[in-house]
Amino acid sequence: MKLTRTIIPRMVLAILFALCIVFAFGTFRSENRKGITKQNEEFISELTIQGVKSLDSLLAENLGFIRSTAYLYGESLTSPWADVAVIRDYEENSVFDRLSYIDASGDNYTSRGVMAYLSEREYFQAGMKGESGIAYVPESRITGRPEMAFYAPVYYEGEIIGVMAGYYFEEYIRSILEFSLFGYEGESWLCAEDGTVIGSTMKESPRNILDYLALERDCPQGQILLLKHALSEHTSVTFTYRDEGGEAVAYGQSLNMMPWTLIRDFPSSAAGMLLDRSNRAGRKLLAILIIAFLVFGAVFAIGLILELMQKQETIRSTERDPLTGLYNRQYFYHYVEQYDQHHKNTQMDAVVIDVDHFQMINERYGRSRGDEILKQIAQNLLEAIRMTGGVLCRREADVFMMYCPHREDYHQIQEMASVRVNESGEEENRLRLRIGIYANVD
Repeated sequence: MKLTRTIIPRMVLAILFALCIVFAFGTFRSENRKGITKQNEEFISELTIQGVKSLDSLLAENLGFIRSTAYLYGESLTSPWADVAVIRDYEENSVFDRLSYIDASGDNYTSRGVMAYLSEREYFQAGMKGESGIAYVPESRITGRPEMAFYAPVYYEGEIIGVMAGYYFEEYIRSILEFSLFGYEGESWLCAEDGTVIGSTMKESPRNILDYLALERDCPQGQILLLKHALSEHTSVTFTYRDEGGEAVAYGQSLNMMPWTLIRDFPSSAAGMLLDRSNRAGRKLLAILIIAFLVFGAVFAIGLILELMQKQETIRSTERDPLTGLYNRQYFYHYVEQYDQHHKNTQMDAVVIDVDHFQMINERYGRSRGDEILKQIAQNLLEAIRMTGGVLCRREADVFMMYCPHREDYHQIQEMASVRVNESGEEENRLRLRIGIYANVD
């Protein structure tokens, strides 16, 4: 019982220690996942903000070029009619995919000549009012492809006689977006207020980012509404959606030059790669914790075993006779009580075995020889008690006591002890065992 009270708290302590390791690792993984998610959001937001700055700078630079071209073109005119050679010269030295002059009637003069009638275009009408800016054209009259138009009014002798326009095709818009995404796995979309995709890094750009996320990316309706509000209000936004590999995060940032928003995503594959790296570090940490626990457990187990052995030895030395290994007198009565509790209906005898003239053995053959004889007697009596059942002890130096179920004849037990001892040889005529029997004791 005392050993149990000692062992159980230590076992509980070891289990609690193991649970602490498991809990610590679980907390580490959970917090680590949260940390990586936050890190991903910060990374993609910073990347998008940098992209917005680059786009704003590029748009401002290109718009400035169109304004300068419109001014130079107006200065070079000798009549309201366009000079195609001048347009071709400007086009070759510009970054635009196409450059054109639209006169007041709406005729579009390009390097190839008059191409289309564009007087109904909103940006043409704005240019004729003296405005300059940037517009998205879903379908060009000339190429039939989406394009971005930079426009500015052309003045001649103080009057607006047309509009100068430079155009980027969708491929060039993609290259602009991809340039700042070099080495990055995610996608990028430049979107108008209603979600129209002006350009993207995808090979086949969707027409509307809201429809694309809802239908193709299984984006939750709440996230769609969040993005829709950010697009219309020109505010930044962070939202999540599901892609092929799991949960992805995206960030949108509005431009300063135009009421457009640049959206960039951080796909689950990239997030998974970072998480996998972190998990590998976590597994290393877990391995270290397991090794530490095993070392601790081994040290703890060895210490516990040694302590148990020491306690058992202490108990043995307390309740056992050091010479024969039998119970001593004190613990004999203790175990007799326990034996009676389990054998209440059994008649019991108390038997006292005395070695006759044992002092003579010690005097004649020495104490060591006497000790050997006592151990032989104890061993023989132990075999006898195993046969009959009961409890055996060494009560005094040469006196043993048995407590066993009642029997009519103890001659066999006396013979077992005597014969075994007499086999030693020369003591056979000097060593006798006397037995006193207290039958049916309570």
